[in-house]
Amino acid sequence: MHTDPAGSFWKSIVEQKKGDVSAALMNDDIELATKLLRDPSSTMFHYGFDNLVSDFRDALKNGGDAAQKQQGAVFHIRLVYLAEVIGAIRLANPESRPRAALDTDILIDGIEGIVGGELSFPNPFPNEFGIASKRGVASYRAINSLYQAILLKRYAAGMPSPSVLDIGGGLGRTAYYAQRFGFEDYTLIDLPTTGVAQAYFLGRTLGDDQISLHGEERAAVNMRIPEWLPEAPPVDIVINVDSFTEMSRGSAETYIQWAKENAKLLISINHEANPFTVRELMLAAGLSPSRERYWLRDGYVVEVAEL
Repeated sequence: MHTDPAGSFWKSIVEQKKGDVSAALMNDDIELATKLLRDPSSTMFHYGFDNLVSDFRDALKNGGDAAQKQQGAVFHIRLVYLAEVIGAIRLANPESRPRAALDTDILIDGIEGIVGGELSFPNPFPNEFGIASKRGVASYRAINSLYQAILLKRYAAGMPSPSVLDIGGGLGRTAYYAQRFGFEDYTLIDLPTTGVAQAYFLGRTLGDDQISLHGEERAAVNMRIPEWLPEAPPVDIVINVDSFTEMSRGSAETYIQWAKENAKLLISINHEANPFTVRELMLAAGLSPSRERYWLRDGYVVEVAEL
């Protein structure tokens, strides 16, 4: 069975870019591992699933004010897109006169009015770059994860106590927002090294009592390794964001087949620039996914299949 969430591609990334943290963990160097986990912007440990990496930090530093303003504008327009797609503000019309600049906190007020609660952009790490707001520093990944959790909430409407399996869940930001939105049965399945990052972030933001590592009793948010998949219980929703097409084809096919047999809904948010697409795999598995643009990131598509 192919269960590696990213095949040899991500194994090579771990070896090439994340060797310092991996070595500290494998050698039980708790002091060094703790130091590196507390400041991911000093390493490449979050490479591939978050912007808190030394390359991004150095690029911003070397680019000066111009680079920081440019990136800040990119993040701000994503918050605008989020407000537009959920109906918190009107959709801009390029055929009309330009819209006045939108204040970040006013956008957040509108988004909170739609989701029905106060938002939070937790920043447990130093040097996190984003747009300043009354709810914390809103980074690129945090804004996207908030939208993904809103999508989960929308698709889970009508499901009592919905359960979610997040394949390749990144740092766990989507899991964080989902838990804030009331999801109490959320499982992330990922490489062990990524699971360490998830555990640190979610432990800091949700609390240790809300998370469960592989081999522990289940909690509201659970982190599991790929080899656990055959014993995973059925779930309501399987979601994959930006990793199915980064895996080997066999690994992606295995996850899609598992979802077909064990879930009610499969949500994919992926690009189509790699040798195979998620749509191809879904159709080959006998699924009929819907298809719409992913508003917050150009080149990505949201595909949802009822199972």
